[in-house]
Amino acid sequence: AGVVAHEEATGHGGVRVVGGFRELEKDYDAFILDQFGVMHNGGVALPGAIDCFNQLVAAGKKIVVLSNTSQRAGAAVGKLPSLGFDTSHVAGLVCSGEEAWHHVAEHRQDSKCLFLTWEREAGADASFLKGLSVTLADATEADFILCHGAEMILSGDGKQDATGFKLSGDLSAYNDVLDAGVKRGLEMVCCNPDIKTVMANGNFGHMPGAIAEAYERKGGTVRWFGKPHAVHFEACLKLLPPSIPRERVVHVGDSLEHDVAGARNAQLSSVFIAGGIHNQELGLASLPSGGMEGEIDEARLSELC
Repeated sequence: AGVVAHEEATGHGGVRVVGGFRELEKDYDAFILDQFGVMHNGGVALPGAIDCFNQLVAAGKKIVVLSNTSQRAGAAVGKLPSLGFDTSHVAGLVCSGEEAWHHVAEHRQDSKCLFLTWEREAGADASFLKGLSVTLADATEADFILCHGAEMILSGDGKQDATGFKLSGDLSAYNDVLDAGVKRGLEMVCCNPDIKTVMANGNFGHMPGAIAEAYERKGGTVRWFGKPHAVHFEACLKLLPPSIPRERVVHVGDSLEHDVAGARNAQLSSVFIAGGIHNQELGLASLPSGGMEGEIDEARLSELC
């Protein structure tokens, strides 16, 4: 699925299908790359991604990574070398988890939170809450809800409830705490606005953004961090040399809702990777290697874009 759709920020010429990044090299001096679905799938680098990355570096292009991961920036960028990416050539990484962490540090000191998170945060690898002056509490006592992951509910006194949501997409395990949060008027801080992701095994995984959307549907208030909000794209531009004009910067992502829409919001050109989370809608199928098989349904691509 090397086919991509390219949309110029100016709107001149609209969307066009290209066969790869060599066709775009001459048009841009800087590339803002999404992580999941573009560089890797959480387990391995996607086929061709390392070669493409290295070709951009060899061509003198500046690279910034922009991700909706709920991890902090250090953890997110620290994973890339193990997947084969030389981060010495990355100008910087902007991620929603880092932005959310700083918001909590600044605005929620000495607060109680209900923590919706990943399994790793329930064990020895817990790291996200380090440095934050917050304590865990259930929905009847919390001051806010921190929506960080989609596998566990941590509510204080050592209480840990597995939800199974990432794999099942069944929100029922969250209903009681979300209803209690709405009733008490608790704000939810969402560290990762993604709705779904393509996991290393090729299956779809359900993400924190889906939980936050459910909270809003119930009448709750959510403070969102990450794409498609223009502020995160602006943070990427600040990491680039000021000599590079906005029209020479392009964002590369696999989500129409977060990547393409976010680039539009920030008035940036975008490249849509067809083999990411929309692969099934476009007539593609995931392979165990992380690659794709099948032919792009270009009529459907035009409808989506």
